[in-house]
Amino acid sequence: MSNWFRPTHTTARSLVGVALLTAIVGLSTLKAKADTIVTGGADKKVKLWKSDGTLIKAIDAHDGAVTVIAVSWDGKILATGGADKKVKLWNVADGTLIKSIDAHDGAVTALSFSLDNKKLASGGADKKVKMWDVTNGKMLSSIDAHEKAVVGVYALPQMTITGGADGHVKIWDDSGSSLYDIPTAHEGGMTAMGGIKDGLFTGGDDGVLKYWSQALQVTYEGKQGTAIKSIYALPDGSKVYTGGGGGTVKIWDGTTHKLLTGIDEVSKGGVNAIAVSPDGKLILTGGADGNVKAWSADGKLLKTVDAHTGGVSAILYISDKKSDVKPEDKKADAKPEVK
Repeated sequence: MSNWFRPTHTTARSLVGVALLTAIVGLSTLKAKADTIVTGGADKKVKLWKSDGTLIKAIDAHDGAVTVIAVSWDGKILATGGADKKVKLWNVADGTLIKSIDAHDGAVTALSFSLDNKKLASGGADKKVKMWDVTNGKMLSSIDAHEKAVVGVYALPQMTITGGADGHVKIWDDSGSSLYDIPTAHEGGMTAMGGIKDGLFTGGDDGVLKYWSQALQVTYEGKQGTAIKSIYALPDGSKVYTGGGGGTVKIWDGTTHKLLTGIDEVSKGGVNAIAVSPDGKLILTGGADGNVKAWSADGKLLKTVDAHTGGVSAILYISDKKSDVKPEDKKADAKPEVK
């Protein structure tokens, strides 16, 4: 066990290993009838798109900016969080509202479905992480998780992983007891979190990308240039994509931990969200300028869609195909995240 884990309950050691190996993977294993892109924006709307940029449906989702979105693993339920402090559940098939939840005393900043789709974890600007029953919308638990706003959350079997703007990643058991506290040491705090098969990526206000696992702690060579606002990794961990406050995208090699290339002038005001097709051939960016842009793997602009007024806050790419990465190559992964 690497010393980056700061254990508070030593019995959690094996559980953490199982969770990271079976749960931290990209959204590419979600099922859909056809490739679907979901976006959320400052205009209070959530929109569903075909992969060619054709609008399928627009939903008036919140009374404030849509801040985060997540989709259940069976692809049937869309969860949205807003600046209005609410979490809402929607039927993906027809866009109807299933349930509205008064969730936090501040904007909702993170969402994650459990792998069985029965629970939903939410994080907020109020520094809390809460667990909800998807069926009835009742709160199951509440944790005073961080000293600053929650940046990311993963609802895993037997535990929850959270990341905060205070620069810490924490692992909690189902009772809300802290198992591990991981100080990421990002200067200025942590601003983004993402995951793959066996570990976590964190990005900071310092523009630094870091990777954390049981076996390895790596600081990637190179910097974003500005604060990292979004992180997406391919399911096999071969490439990592980050979006920055300066409006650039960086592409990193997941094996050598070095910067491969970048895409400049992606968005004025910053790249708030990134999603990538399972084969890595299509990169989607959501910007503070309200545009969603599609890029080829080598950074050529393919299409620009004027998606939201006031900025894009989140993007999900839901594929109708399974990832090309075979289970044996992923060492027993099963997936989450989200972005």
